[in-house]
Amino acid sequence: MTSVNFPNVSIVNINVFDNCTALISASFPKATDISDYAFEGCTALTSIYFPEVTSICRNAFRSCTSLTTISFPKLNIIGYRTFEKYSALTSINFPNVTSISDYAFENCTALTTISFPKATYIGWNAFESCTALTSINFPEVTSIGSSAFYNCTALTSISFPKATDIKIRAFYNCTALTSASFPKITYIGSSAF
Repeated sequence: MTSVNFPNVSIVNINVFDNCTALISASFPKATDISDYAFEGCTALTSIYFPEVTSICRNAFRSCTSLTTISFPKLNIIGYRTFEKYSALTSINFPNVTSISDYAFENCTALTTISFPKATYIGWNAFESCTALTSINFPEVTSIGSSAFYNCTALTSISFPKATDIKIRAFYNCTALTSASFPKITYIGSSAF
C-alpha cells in the first residue's frame, strides 16, 4: 500500500499506519485528531493532507524521515516527539499552534526557518540540534523550556518580546548567536546561554 485516502474519517487512531514503510501519501480531509504513533516509522511518506486537524498526539509522525514540507493550518497543539529526527524537513507551516511539546522537532537537521505566530509555550528540547536553523519567529511565547534550542549552532539572532522565563540550557551551545532580545524576561536558568 503506497497511498491512502479516507474522506470521511474524523480520528486517525493509535498505531493505524505504524511502520507502513511503503506508504507515500496520506489524505484525511475531515480528520481533526491524530492519535499516538499513527504514522510512526512511515519512512517513505512524502505527502500528507490534513486540513482540519487541530490536535496531533505523541510520536504521531516520528521517524517519517522523507517528509520535506508539513502544513497543518488549524493545528493547535504539537505532541511529544511528533516530528523528531527529520533529516529532510526544510519547511513547516503551523499558523495556529499555541503549544509545542517536548522534543517535537529535535534533530530536524535541515530545518532553516520556523515561525509560530500564536505559540505561547516551547517545551523541553523542542528544537534541540536543529543545526541548520538560522531564523525563528515566536512573538507570543512567554516560556521557553529547558534545552529548547540547545545546539542550534547556526542560529544568529533571537527575539522573544513576551518571554518572561528561560529554563536551563535553553540556548546552550548556540555558538553563532550574536544578538538576543528579551524585554520582559524575569528569570534565566543556569547555562541558558
